[in-house]
Amino acid sequence: MRDDLTPRRDPVPSDGPSSRLLVAAAVVAVVTLGIVLRFGLVEPPMLDPVDASTRPTVSLALVTYRDVERSQCLDVVTPDGAVRSVRCGLDGVGPLVGWDARGILVVRYLPMGERVEAIDPVTGAITTVPDVDPRDVSMRWSGEWFETDRAGGTLILRDEGGAVLWRVEAPDNYRISSTALDAATGRFALLDSVGRLLVLAPGATEPRVWVDDVGAEYGELVWEGTALVAD
Repeated sequence: MRDDLTPRRDPVPSDGPSSRLLVAAAVVAVVTLGIVLRFGLVEPPMLDPVDASTRPTVSLALVTYRDVERSQCLDVVTPDGAVRSVRCGLDGVGPLVGWDARGILVVRYLPMGERVEAIDPVTGAITTVPDVDPRDVSMRWSGEWFETDRAGGTLILRDEGGAVLWRVEAPDNYRISSTALDAATGRFALLDSVGRLLVLAPGATEPRVWVDDVGAEYGELVWEGTALVAD
């Protein structure tokens, strides 16, 4: 005779196909959530990384606003894709306008006016460039002017002359926020809306990924070796 006070044991769940399907569905849900949180409803365009033949041979300067430091910061991206912090606290710094033997050249806006400054790419030391009148520095330096438009789900990137640089299927929230042209090679650097730094070689149909994440979606860019327009 059965003792009604004996606790009943629930059956142990089996590790059969149904359980495995549930686990797989959970994994897919987590991955999908991660993609949605970072990129939106659709992934950004998938691109190949740079290789030995497409990797830049000079460095790139990048000024972005960082929430942690609550200021503008200057980084240098070296050809191997490493991002090196140079200096923060650059409030009032406007466009990057060149990079020559004097350093990374910027326009700084101050209460008493504006001036051109050079930032040492290694130490971050700042010096004034007294022989350059900031009013003579053109705002149309290489790579500043570009245009993006859309045709349905296609993003079209054009240079300042209207030539198509890149045409790609992309979600509505994907964009190119900054560009810079290396006049010596014709290579473009592109900063996209998921923080990737891309490189577009002359004649290429699509860019390659140089840096997966620079920590910002917008910034000012200038290639090493870019001459100051006012010189």
